[in-house]
Amino acid sequence: MSNNIKYQFLLHFIVLIWGFTGILGDLISLDSYEITFFRTGIAFLSLIILGIIFPPKTSLSTKQIFWMLGTGVIVGLHWITFFYAVKISLSIAVVCMSASTLFTSFLEPIIFKRKFLISELILSIVVSIGIFIIFGFEMRYT
Repeated sequence: MSNNIKYQFLLHFIVLIWGFTGILGDLISLDSYEITFFRTGIAFLSLIILGIIFPPKTSLSTKQIFWMLGTGVIVGLHWITFFYAVKISLSIAVVCMSASTLFTSFLEPIIFKRKFLISELILSIVVSIGIFIIFGFEMRYT
């Protein structure tokens, strides 16, 4: 299998898994924080097992550990609010999740101090139009 086909397959597989996250979150009867707790627990155990099988070659500084913990808190809050949004309205939650590309297209040039790309701005406008169209049908969640 050539690398291009391999990476195309992996990309489609990830998109499939990403798409089912909201559906599974809607079908699971637990609260959003419980789903996030168990999801985080599975990831934690998986990383411990991987750390045992493939021990790290370098150690982390205290600053790096705090950056990782801070990032983990932000990601955890993201998943709690995402699954809460799924419980309220699956379609709105998926739309808001797709808006992450919108925020990335504006924040990445600021963070990395590079020029804004016209293609990213055009796609951001298209995403915004799509969000407004979907919110037009689901006005009770605005």
